Amino acid sequence: MKVGVLPLSSHIADPAWLTEFAAAVERTAAESVWMFEHVALPSQYRSVYPFSPDGKMGGPADADLPDPPQWLQHLAALTDRVRLATGLMILPLHHPLILAKRLATLDRLSRGRVIAGFGIGWLAEEYAALGVPFTERGRRADEALQVLRAAWAPGASEFAGRYHSFRDLHVNPKPVDPAGVPIVLGGGSRAAMRRAAHWGDGVFLLGQDLAHIGGLLQMLYEEADAIGRPREQFEITVDAPADRRAADRLRSWHVDRVVVAAPADDLDTWERTVDRRCQELLEG
Repeated sequence: MKVGVLPLSSHIADPAWLTEFAAAVERTAAESVWMFEHVALPSQYRSVYPFSPDGKMGGPADADLPDPPQWLQHLAALTDRVRLATGLMILPLHHPLILAKRLATLDRLSRGRVIAGFGIGWLAEEYAALGVPFTERGRRADEALQVLRAAWAPGASEFAGRYHSFRDLHVNPKPVDPAGVPIVLGGGSRAAMRRAAHWGDGVFLLGQDLAHIGGLLQMLYEEADAIGRPREQFEITVDAPADRRAADRLRSWHVDRVVVAAPADDLDTWERTVDRRCQELLEG
């Protein structure tokens, strides 16, 4: 089982802090660093955040939330080992050809360390601000994933769909791996698991407790079986478990990676926390 980290810090956009964070994370046994996304957050919203009892996302609306590829590109220049993961970007809010170029550039500059994590989001007000229909987000994500695959394939690209159409188009640079940047998809529904089965290399079951993870994995494998994709092709990522018993349950489900989200304003404390969690999880 691998351990990823998602740093939580009020200094997340401070270059001096990021330099110290890069050195700290390279000293740990963490395998990857994850950065989530919101393009814009309204001060007030009616949408329900699905991962908290009160339906509200933690933290103030005016907190710094860096653009994941740009933040990870800075981190890439400061590190040699850790993988760099968007976790999760809101895919329908981005033009997929522009996103393909941004992520492939990051992948080349980091020598193939990128993981592309995507979801479809939950905040209708954010979609409205960007002029993207919220009710179309699933269909747009399905097509965007196909565009990314087409853009990353060797040679000239072509695609014909509902929202995007092109032919004989060169989108360079290409990722290091000819198969493209690995795609990890989030979500908590059968539609999300169907999307992952068709176009993903894995899932990040962000915010899901043990009671739901097993069911979602069963949905993923049913959808994969239906289209003839081997189950072992999928890398499974979840939030770090609360205790050893939960970790053992995740191992029984062949979970590949857990992500530790921890406060990182005090990097000495953060590093000790990550070292302790890595020891607990990797030695289990």
